[in-house]
Amino acid sequence: MMSKTQIIRHIIQLLAFLVFPGLFILILSSFGIIIDAFLKWSFSLAELAVPLITLIAVIPVTVLWGRFFCGYLCAFGSMQELLSFIAEKLKIRQIEVDQKLDAMLKKLKYAVLAVLIVLWVLDVSYTGLSPWNVFGIYSNLAGWSGLEELISVGGLLLALTIIGSLFLKRFFCRYLCPLGGVFTLISKPRLFRIKKSDGCVGCRLCTRKCPMGIDVENEAKSLGSVRSGECIVCFKCLDSCRYGALRTDPKAAAAGTAAALTISGVYYVGSIATGTETFKEIASGELELFSGQSQGKYKNGTYEGTGEGYRGLTTVSVKVEKGQIASITVLEYEDDQRFFERAETPVIERIITEQSVEVEAVSGATYSSNSIMQAVANALDIPFEA
Repeated sequence: MMSKTQIIRHIIQLLAFLVFPGLFILILSSFGIIIDAFLKWSFSLAELAVPLITLIAVIPVTVLWGRFFCGYLCAFGSMQELLSFIAEKLKIRQIEVDQKLDAMLKKLKYAVLAVLIVLWVLDVSYTGLSPWNVFGIYSNLAGWSGLEELISVGGLLLALTIIGSLFLKRFFCRYLCPLGGVFTLISKPRLFRIKKSDGCVGCRLCTRKCPMGIDVENEAKSLGSVRSGECIVCFKCLDSCRYGALRTDPKAAAAGTAAALTISGVYYVGSIATGTETFKEIASGELELFSGQSQGKYKNGTYEGTGEGYRGLTTVSVKVEKGQIASITVLEYEDDQRFFERAETPVIERIITEQSVEVEAVSGATYSSNSIMQAVANALDIPFEA
């Protein structure tokens, strides 16, 4: 029978999946944007606000309380748990990985993270290669308008992840997740831990139930608590122990759960704040300087144009004064709100600043960025190549 802890956790997972299935992608791309900004020493309030708010919501919680994001809020991880549940019901035999081999394979996620950092630094898009991007697209009904993304390298890797998750619990999380690599490192000094109590009979059921392959029994006995950064605080080890050999502070557990919910709350507040017109005016206030510049190359007037985004068309209104692009207003878009809002202000700012549609796309929102540029080019009847 499922424990109350697991019922609550699964309810939170379901809600997280329904409300923000792309949160994994946003957190990962936020790391990329911040790293890129520091390396280039280029800081823009418009571009960095949402990534900063996202990381401020996630990192302190993970450092203090552990990987509650992974155990409660990550839709990509929840998908893998669902697949493990299906495998259990279908009686699919699980792969037993030797502990030494398991430890070696877990280092692969750091290699994946290193490759991503290189791609971020070089501004190389990996959208079509990413299984989590494909997952993000098809995790809601709107994404099923076309199946072309499934027929891609990212789609193939997603299929392999699904197959692997049927034979090994949290296959991707354990061995390949770049975000998991970050969280593994920063969660080691956490205050919240599952601790050893009396009564252990050496049945190793806690270790067998751990979806992350942690040797729970050994860590609890030798260290007094589970200290591995791989722990996603799912409590399956504690719930499986029939002898009360593991314990944790209920208040700390409740605080950790609240912390997981806080991540989503802070993130959404930040997204709403940075999406308001007031913020956009502050972030791009310097654009008003163009209204007093000399005659430019465009014909005065207000024009409408469309561009192709990830999920459909983006429509903009472009106002030209004194021959220069004075303002750009997005009238309609069909891309996911979180991704589009990330691209909207920075790309518009760059187009007006450079008076060109050939500007740098926002990392993590390439398709939305290109749709805005293409729409402006279409409005002004000028060529554009993504």
